[in-house]
Order: sequence, then C-alpha cells, then structure tokens
Amino acid sequence: ADRMAIMAEVVGAPKSADGFIDWLFAFNAKVGIPKSLKSVGVTAQNLDQLVDVAMKDFCHPLNPKPVTADDFRRIYTEALA
Repeated sequence: ADRMAIMAEVVGAPKSADGFIDWLFAFNAKVGIPKSLKSVGVTAQNLDQLVDVAMKDFCHPLNPKPVTADDFRRIYTEALA
C-alpha cells in the first residue's frame, strides 16, 4: 500500500493505494485497454493455453514473487469476469 501511495503521488492521483488503482483504471480506459479478457473474446476454454504460454514466457522466472500454474489460472479466471 505504501508503494502504491507513492506511485499515486507521482501520477497526481490521491495519495493512497485506492487512488492509484482508480487512476490506473481511468488511464486504461483512456488509452483503450479493455477491463477483462472476456471483452476481447477470451473464454474459459482458452485458460489452459494462456497458462501454458505464461509458464513458458521468458519473464516468468524473473518475477519477484514465484507464480505457479495454479496462480496463473486463478489470475486469468478472475480476468475473465
């Protein structure tokens, strides 16, 4: 939360984690980034493929927090909403 408050301050949003998140969603809308995977045609049938691609991505091992296939599946499932 402290780091996000700092980021909020940098972008001119209210200095809080919520302020940064609100700013980020507004920015995404402004530049046309969709809110969900569903809105770009992704379905639950695509989850296995998405998880496979994420696990094989060269950036995956560099993630500061270890992420498992189950973690990716949960993240993608939530992003379908």
